[in-house]
Amino acid sequence: MPEKDFYQRIAPIYDTLLTPLINNVRKEVVRWIYETKPHRVLDLCCGTGHQLSLIPDEILAFGVDLSPAMLHKAQETIPGKCILADVTKTPFADNSFDLILSQFALHEKPMEIIESELQEAQRLLKPNGQVAVVDFAQSTKKGLLPWVFAKGISWIESHTDDIHSSSYKDWMKYGALDSIMESNGWINIRRKEYYKGTLVFGVFRYS
Repeated sequence: MPEKDFYQRIAPIYDTLLTPLINNVRKEVVRWIYETKPHRVLDLCCGTGHQLSLIPDEILAFGVDLSPAMLHKAQETIPGKCILADVTKTPFADNSFDLILSQFALHEKPMEIIESELQEAQRLLKPNGQVAVVDFAQSTKKGLLPWVFAKGISWIESHTDDIHSSSYKDWMKYGALDSIMESNGWINIRRKEYYKGTLVFGVFRYS
């Protein structure tokens, strides 16, 4: 169990705050899952389990997280599907999953943890398996709205805990989602932008 659970205070209201902002993203992830029909899915850093709860029942879906507070909420939503575990050292066997999900979870970690988590994803995936990531990106769009969204995200991230905040700064410094996934050997095969390119839903395969 972590020494300090940053999410203890916000877990009860996490979905209330976040769902209005990303509900369309979650629906797009589910639509894509319906299309690709994976047999087994793992959500790394599953949080409250909201995304997992939207996945069709015929798909075997599980989640891991390191926040007891978030897992408590997940237990209320999807009992028995999420466990307390380090996402860099999960208890699952090699080649166990067709699809691994990661949503708003990579940018909050130090770079060495991101690398370890992506290595674990590689271990867990079946041949030709995929990783679907929703996270912050560096927008290439010009104009006021992209600037406003980028500044808003930066302001929110600056009001998290120290590790989270500094990790977000490094995330953006090293090129955010697209560059970091590529530098770790993952090829983008699907990409959809939100909030003027400051948020991306990307699907990747290991090269």
